[in-house]
Amino acid sequence: MHYVKGAFALLVMLIMIIFAVQNLDVINVKFLSWAMSVPKFMVIVGTYVLGMITGAWLFDFLKMLFRSNPANASQ
Repeated sequence: MHYVKGAFALLVMLIMIIFAVQNLDVINVKFLSWAMSVPKFMVIVGTYVLGMITGAWLFDFLKMLFRSNPANASQ
């Protein structure tokens, strides 16, 4: 089973490397007064990671909210 996990991890890394190499174009990113030029793949991966963190935070917050609400405890 460890070989399957290792092979899957290598496949994902290979796909990420191909993705990064194909998206090396530099784009301009502006936010409020900040402006920077970064490769396109960094913007895509950064947005994905930020979305994962935000989603995990929202999931934990909602889980905490429903556990602490006594009206939902009886259901």
